Amino acid sequence: MNFCPRCGARLAGALSAEGFPRWHCGRCDAWHFDGPRVLVWCFAYWGEALVMCRRAEQPALGLWNPPSGYVENGESLEAAAVRELAEEAGVHVPISDLRLFRVVSLPHLNQVFVGYSARLRELPRLQPGPEASEVRLFTEAQMPLAELAHREGIAEEYPADIFRAIRTGDFGARSVIAPASGERRR
Repeated sequence: MNFCPRCGARLAGALSAEGFPRWHCGRCDAWHFDGPRVLVWCFAYWGEALVMCRRAEQPALGLWNPPSGYVENGESLEAAAVRELAEEAGVHVPISDLRLFRVVSLPHLNQVFVGYSARLRELPRLQPGPEASEVRLFTEAQMPLAELAHREGIAEEYPADIFRAIRTGDFGARSVIAPASGERRR
C-alpha cells in the first residue's frame, strides 16, 4: 500500500501502539491494517481416497496439494472452498457438505489456512482446471509423500491426520500455529 485510500497522501510504515507494523497517513492520521491473507483447502474424499491436484503453476509447481486457494473479497470461507474444489478438480459439492477441519496460522508467511472436509456423495469425475495439471484420488498408502506441496510447516501429522479422520469420521476442528521452516514447535 503506497497511498492513503482516504486522502491520497503517501503512506509511511510505522509501528502501532501495540508494536505491529502498520501503514500510517501523516496527512489525515489514518491507520491502515494489512492483515494476513486467508486461504482455504478442501479435503474432499471418496471412500478412503483423497482428491489431490498436481500444481500446474508456482508456487509448488509439479507438487500435489488438495484443492486450495485464496478467499476473494465478498466471498465466504465455505464458498471459496467449494469454488476451489470445482475450479481445480472439477468436483462440485454443496456448501452444506463441508465440515470445518483445520485452521492453520502461518504468521511467518502472513497467511491463515482454513481447511474443510467433504465426503463426496458419488465417485467424482475429476477434471483438472487451469491451476492443476492432473487430479487424482489417493489412498493413504498411495499418497506420494515426497511430492506434497506445503508439507513442511503446515502440520506435523499432515496428511496422516486427514486419513485418520476419514477412517474414524472424527473431523473435530482444531487450530494449529505452524512454525517457520527450520523452527521447532513449542
